[in-house]
Amino acid sequence: MTDAVKKLKDLGDGSYADVVSTVDWPGQWDYLENTYSGTNLTQAVYKIGGSGGTIIGTLTMTYDASGNLLTVTRS
Repeated sequence: MTDAVKKLKDLGDGSYADVVSTVDWPGQWDYLENTYSGTNLTQAVYKIGGSGGTIIGTLTMTYDASGNLLTVTRS
């Protein structure tokens, strides 16, 4: 990843999660579509051209039974 900012988030149970803030797709996005399961963000779709535009990247998140973030997959 280029220009990534990595931080640690305290999960409150003595463990920490890596938090990376970046969008490393070519071009710039102008629309972000989020999908949730309850309060957990499960997918973020980045688009160019507004809500009906072209998808340039997707982040998919998975969680354990307690709602803790397990994985983030970029496609």
